[in-house]
Amino acid sequence: MVDTIRLIIKGLKIDSNKCEKLTWTDYPGRDSMKCKYGHCICKFITGDKEAHGSSFKVEGGLYRIFGGPKYQYLLTVFPMVLNLRHNLNPYNKDQAKLALNKLYNSLCEDGIELELENSILSRIDLFKNIYLNHPFESYTPLFETLRASRLKKLPHESSWYFNNTLRGIIIYDKKGQMKDTQKIEKSNTSIVRFEYRMKKRKKCKNDLPFDTFGELIDGWDSLPSIYHKLMTEFIFKSADKYSVKKCDAKSDLDELIWFHDNFSRRWFEKYLLVNGASKVMEKVGDIDLVHRELIDNSLSSYPMRQITILNSYLLMNGEKSEYGASVREMYDEIRSELLKPVADYLDESEMIP
Repeated sequence: MVDTIRLIIKGLKIDSNKCEKLTWTDYPGRDSMKCKYGHCICKFITGDKEAHGSSFKVEGGLYRIFGGPKYQYLLTVFPMVLNLRHNLNPYNKDQAKLALNKLYNSLCEDGIELELENSILSRIDLFKNIYLNHPFESYTPLFETLRASRLKKLPHESSWYFNNTLRGIIIYDKKGQMKDTQKIEKSNTSIVRFEYRMKKRKKCKNDLPFDTFGELIDGWDSLPSIYHKLMTEFIFKSADKYSVKKCDAKSDLDELIWFHDNFSRRWFEKYLLVNGASKVMEKVGDIDLVHRELIDNSLSSYPMRQITILNSYLLMNGEKSEYGASVREMYDEIRSELLKPVADYLDESEMIP
């Protein structure tokens, strides 16, 4: 369930005689005082080939190391350590341990020493792939309806981004991405990836019960429950909190009767509001646009309350899309798939030792 990892490195030593991939940015004019007081990258670079400067990088096949005199970072797309072809499949705990060892051995071969297991998490992306029966684009009405707490929504091509400076949630067409960027065709109708990104050390520390890479590996089996908790809090909280009822009427008359039977007071007004909410979305296109208009034009003292009401009405609507599912049915399908146990761990036949 882990994709990209960024670590604050502990105990870095680079042998410039062995590390052919090392490059750095020289200071404009050598300042020996910077070297003397540890303000130069030479403090952790050994060997005959001297390196002095304010920044450096090492582009390895399984990793990227970069930084300066104060902080050094390691970045890796963890699923590709054992499978260089793609990062589709997550690891089980045993595979995660193998990947850790392979990464460490690769660093040693490149003349790099560091305390890999003691290095500190400063970014980690958790993900879950869900395999659906309809094309990714058929879920657009749902994605237009979704909101994420305290995150700004930014649709982009075949992806939906919910972002702030500390965290992000990205929903995208994984099958389409693999076809476009890696030329890999998958037979599944649709593979949708939901990523939860902790982009800063502070957020990793707040959202995870471990601090270092080694602790992450030790606690690997707890990641699915952590992921489920975070996704429920930020994506599914609204419908769960307000217990939105689901209208599954088969005809217009059945829908009218359903509202009468389920709402004793003001049922007809509720019927009109639910159907009107769908018409608003047809005109506007995305619930976040409504939210921004309410704020930018000072149209409501409680914009979040208004958006919550609109969201609940949209999820109550039973109108079917061209693919035969309502927004609420799409919501229930995706929520159910996301909260299921992981079933697509990396197959041993695809592992590269």
